[in-house]
Amino acid sequence: MENKKTLGKDRKPEWRQHLKPWFTLLSFLSLFWVGWILWEAWPQALSAMNHFDARWLALTLLGTTVYSYLVFEVFYLLFRQGIRAAYSKKELSHLFFVAQLMKHLPGRIWGIIYQASQTAQTSIGQWLSVNIAFMLLMMFFSVWIASVFLSYFLSTFWFILVIVCGLAIYFCIWSNRTFKLFTRLLNRLTYKRAIQWLDTLEPYAVSSSSSKVKILLVATTSWTFYYLAWGAFGHAWPDLNFLSGLQLCALYTLAWFIGYLAFVFPSGVGVRELVFLYFARDFPPEAIAAMIVFGRSILLIADVFLGVLFITPKHIFLKNKIKGP
Repeated sequence: MENKKTLGKDRKPEWRQHLKPWFTLLSFLSLFWVGWILWEAWPQALSAMNHFDARWLALTLLGTTVYSYLVFEVFYLLFRQGIRAAYSKKELSHLFFVAQLMKHLPGRIWGIIYQASQTAQTSIGQWLSVNIAFMLLMMFFSVWIASVFLSYFLSTFWFILVIVCGLAIYFCIWSNRTFKLFTRLLNRLTYKRAIQWLDTLEPYAVSSSSSKVKILLVATTSWTFYYLAWGAFGHAWPDLNFLSGLQLCALYTLAWFIGYLAFVFPSGVGVRELVFLYFARDFPPEAIAAMIVFGRSILLIADVFLGVLFITPKHIFLKNKIKGP
């Protein structure tokens, strides 16, 4: 009996050991795939470059890269809150940014499987739960901050109202009480297996006020850099200005949110652009076309830069003992 138990424990990480080299290869293939997408978009980008001020465009790339890194800081704070595994920030940054590269492959699940295949301390269910919590949080911030900037162009009243309502939703709905109410409601509507799976999200529902404030500050700072980058983008185009860039950023972010829900498509490709074209129909068509090309290209460049920066892990995670289920 004892030998069987020991054998079972030894076998537990076997699937990781088998999948690890394949998913390491997939991480390099995803890097190649993103590079290919950029190469395909390069002729269009080059033709649009004649209209841009290159210095302001460089600031757009810098702001987007800072935004992408700060998004990881949000993920890091969430991970530390929900999963007690001894990973350093450097290890997690590798797992996060390589997964970000893999999101450009068909389906977002590959990045999560990669994270699980490289680590022995954390189960695939735990990786799934932290990524879902992160996705929900980023969707909230994307819609809220886009609404804040769009309301600014309406009136001061709407601007203040949207800020206050967003903060109230953030602090009131993000609570253990709301989570339990939601699971009780689901319990009546669906089967118990779904509720058991939702239990893995509970550590993220139970959060102190200080943790919420810290995540709020980091997330809003990241989005501030993103909007400043788009403001620079608007300033770089001769027929637009800084405020036009901010407005277009809010519209593009709402289109991004809709594309984010399109799990079937690689990183919402196609969906985001079509929705953005509809939202921004009152702006110059050539400026919108250029922004679609550069908007995606700059995000891809930031993903490639950070992915390459963190793609080689300096630690072999599978050497660690399994602490969780």
